[in-house]
Amino acid sequence: MTTDIKNDTLSDIKISDIYSAIRISGEGPVTKNRPVNDSRRTWALIIKTEGSTKYVTPSGSYTIDKNHPIILPRGSSYSRSCIEQGECLIIEFQALSEHDILFPFEVSDNSKIISLFSKIEKRLIHKPHLYQIKNLRDLYETLTLLLGVSEREYVPSRKSNMLNPAVLYIQENYCERDLKIEKLAAMCGIGEAYFRAIFKQHFGKSPVDYVNTKKIERAKELLRSELVSISQTANEVGFCNPYYFSRVFKKHTGMSPTEFLKKQNKEEVFISESSNHTT
Repeated sequence: MTTDIKNDTLSDIKISDIYSAIRISGEGPVTKNRPVNDSRRTWALIIKTEGSTKYVTPSGSYTIDKNHPIILPRGSSYSRSCIEQGECLIIEFQALSEHDILFPFEVSDNSKIISLFSKIEKRLIHKPHLYQIKNLRDLYETLTLLLGVSEREYVPSRKSNMLNPAVLYIQENYCERDLKIEKLAAMCGIGEAYFRAIFKQHFGKSPVDYVNTKKIERAKELLRSELVSISQTANEVGFCNPYYFSRVFKKHTGMSPTEFLKKQNKEEVFISESSNHTT
């Protein structure tokens, strides 16, 4: 998992509901590598105040403790084993997106995050519906704090600074129809081949894939709105050919735009039904 995936996902996450804020005083041992969740039905933020727990997925393992919280996305599968017993704080919430990877973080001081958890916990216990907006605000602030830490994990190097003009231009103009790599390289004052090489080294993907990722994320937002057709969406995000747009969309999401819309409708029904039940 790259930092880009984590930041892009959580920066744009749309939280629809907070189900619970649970404080477990002493997380007991769990049979090692026993599947405790096969495709989670909700998102969860796990914060340890003491002790440690290990999460294992097909792509890697993560040990969480007071300095290493973790987010478990909806759709993720993993096994869990308690290494050292200790208090665990859990916020379960719902969002439309899902992922099959876990999002670990590193923090030097978790006091602010724990304070925000306590506020959400207290409101859910006493007045669960009255303070929904405040709870959402505090959860978003928690994610912002975690993302701020995540962004500081990688100190900008000379090469990454060199890419800044192109990256800033892409962020503002990624839907441009004729966004050539040659033009982006020229903005950075380097040759096209060198630009491609250091771009992939820094972002873990080619410039074209990076731009297309931005386009597809925007396309997903437009499709969710149900205000524009698939062909209109393709045009809005800079694809002249709707068939090529469908191929790129499927490459990045694993489904066609039509399949995405059908899945989206099913998820909205599930969330609507889930809101009437306690998780």
